[in-house]
Amino acid sequence: MPVEVKMLQLLFRSIAAFLTNHTVFKTHARHINRDVAKSEGLFVENLESDPKLQDLVLSLFHATTHTFSGIRVVKIIDNQIGSLFAKEITTEYRILFFFTTFIYLVLKCINYL
Repeated sequence: MPVEVKMLQLLFRSIAAFLTNHTVFKTHARHINRDVAKSEGLFVENLESDPKLQDLVLSLFHATTHTFSGIRVVKIIDNQIGSLFAKEITTEYRILFFFTTFIYLVLKCINYL
């Protein structure tokens, strides 16, 4: 196996170990600072270096964030021709979400987490 492939495999394993480290991330939706991401080996491009790309990415981010906060969905798939699939939260999801949130808050209150 070429040296470059071995080095990439090591890099990818290192990145995967960082991103799956429960002591760092504990739950989804944790922010990763760009300097930390770079230091862990992730390839980061600053959006500020390309104003048009920054506007497009932020528009997509805000539209997605607004959509997820406004309706009860767990998955959205959209395409370039306007077709959209959205998976709504069922009663089972709501119960599971409530239960896991409740357990998390209880554990947080007793300083377990």
